[in-house]
Amino acid sequence: MKTQSILWTIISLIVFGCEDIQKELKDDIGPSSFSGKPAILKVSYTEVAQRHAEFAEGTPGGHNLTYIEEPKSERIKVYIEIYEDLTYSKQITYLAPESDFPADKWTLPPDMPELKRVVYGDGFAKGYDASGNQIVNEPFEDLYWIDPSEFENLEAAKEYLLNSYFNPTAIASETLASVKKSSDSFGMLSDEVAVTTNHFSPTVTHQDASARTASTATDEVVEEKNYFLPEYGVVYRTEGYTSDGTLKDIEHNFYEFTDDGAFVMVSSHYRNKEYSDAYELSYVEHSDIFFEDYTITKNIN
Repeated sequence: MKTQSILWTIISLIVFGCEDIQKELKDDIGPSSFSGKPAILKVSYTEVAQRHAEFAEGTPGGHNLTYIEEPKSERIKVYIEIYEDLTYSKQITYLAPESDFPADKWTLPPDMPELKRVVYGDGFAKGYDASGNQIVNEPFEDLYWIDPSEFENLEAAKEYLLNSYFNPTAIASETLASVKKSSDSFGMLSDEVAVTTNHFSPTVTHQDASARTASTATDEVVEEKNYFLPEYGVVYRTEGYTSDGTLKDIEHNFYEFTDDGAFVMVSSHYRNKEYSDAYELSYVEHSDIFFEDYTITKNIN
């Protein structure tokens, strides 16, 4: 029986991909670029993120908080291989920003190596500098891209994976049925919109679907609403509320079909109300992420 983790799985599937490895993306995938396993799916894309904070009363004076308020951006190239057994490898390459924000011009001191590429796979995250020297080697716990135990068998899991990109309508009702079972409430606002509600104990730490930073104990999300596009079974909006009913954070996602017919997320926009006890200041975090240059290829035996 599938649980609500299927919901977060399909969101990850739809959005998630250096250099020379791009030329290996072709119809007949064959052996992978990172291991000897054959890859059933290869995904690559460029992710462009911009973040800044907006204070309720303008720029706070004398608090040294420009590092929060000042806009900053990041560009990365993501490349993912998912194998026949549904294990995976992922590479992230950090690209030079294309913005002119002052924060983007900051560089590390010459005696400190800068992380330029990270490869996740085989139980480790390995990071490299611009010269290819390994400077990070940490355990990486994620084993499966999709957990086969949540499906009837491995073939069903692989079919779900491929449909999530190339035939999302085929699995939409399956996803919604699973979400309905594991949500506190489920309803249809219209033929085009479904909504789920989940409640959390304020004493229990949890990962909000929309949260990209942790909530504080005094301003924690205890109710979360997810709005779905029933035709595709994906979340297009998430709202998080505190115990007094205040809207704390929202995330809005947009989807499109690529020229190759793959269904992908093209942007995600997040707003989060925060409060600093140390400075007695409230502010709103802004985060806008755009996903570009998708290349998605599959290999079906």
